[in-house]
Amino acid sequence: MAPIRPSEGSEDMVYIRTSFTVNGASMVICGNVQTANAIVYIVDTVLMPKA
Repeated sequence: MAPIRPSEGSEDMVYIRTSFTVNGASMVICGNVQTANAIVYIVDTVLMPKA
């Protein structure tokens, strides 16, 4: 959960909590990780295609 400070000079902090899933089962642990040639999303399970 990351705090966001409003731009209108208010001292109040806004907290936004979001969660993303892949295929409705795997939770995205960390997203938007920049690498040399890709953007990586880290999930909490191994993703396997259906046979």
